[in-house]
Amino acid sequence: MASEGPLPVASDAEIGARARGCIAASGYTQRAFAEAIDLDATKLSKSLSGRRRFTADELKAIAATADVTVHWLLTGVEGSESGSAVAPPAAMPRRIRETPQKQRRRREVLAVAWRLFAEGGYPGVGLSEIADAAGVSPSMIAYYFGSKRELLDECLRVSVKDAYDRQTADFGTLGHARDRLLHLLTIQAPDADEQMRLEWSIWLQVWAVSITDPRSRESHADAYRRWTATVANVLRECQNAGVVQDRPLDDLVGELTALFDGLGLQMLMGTIDAATLHRRVRAYLEHAVLVPGAESTTPSDR
Repeated sequence: MASEGPLPVASDAEIGARARGCIAASGYTQRAFAEAIDLDATKLSKSLSGRRRFTADELKAIAATADVTVHWLLTGVEGSESGSAVAPPAAMPRRIRETPQKQRRRREVLAVAWRLFAEGGYPGVGLSEIADAAGVSPSMIAYYFGSKRELLDECLRVSVKDAYDRQTADFGTLGHARDRLLHLLTIQAPDADEQMRLEWSIWLQVWAVSITDPRSRESHADAYRRWTATVANVLRECQNAGVVQDRPLDDLVGELTALFDGLGLQMLMGTIDAATLHRRVRAYLEHAVLVPGAESTTPSDR
């Protein structure tokens, strides 16, 4: 069963020590790492020494740059239970045994491919275009990823990790189960910011490829299981707290994810706007999920 309440974390000094280890293994100098995560070097230094607490956004940036998870930064372990379900290894980015410099270059190439696929669509983007944009040769992309399809699957794994890190960091600031449910649906909506819109686009690219490619279908299934497990964890917490109706959990998860996926797709296609998406999700929650009168301790409405 998932843990209830905020994720238990280590002291600021312990988190800072793990972040220092990440920098040492990343191939960056401390100043260059600060630039990479868009953080003032003095603030980074204070946080590394435990004299300043990292914000949720800073933890997400560190995790993305250093190929670790926010959960590990906060707790020092992977795989323990939290509101945000841990992804199976196959759904997370692959860790390649290379020098820090080569690992960093691989991340840079992957970031370029992720954006090009999200903005231009998988069929319309070739490896040569990705290579030109990343400033590498097509053979280097083949060395790192093998094929265009595997590169797309790796882009999906990056999106899974980003979602996991985002949920782990944000859930730690919310003490009430109902708040986490409402916040989960807010931060995963395609209107949350430009990054989320592109993340949804990557999912759609993989969905399209998965129709005819069993290997991509398997990658998608691994990734989607983490999303549904996270929804199940948060709904279970809400049921235990008495704010969600006592209905079979599988039914609640299936209904809510299907509604959310469908509305998100409609929004990306331009048939509904953000206000409509959130109104319809909230109407479903009030009608079929939440217990009437069971309010959260802090407002979560948009």
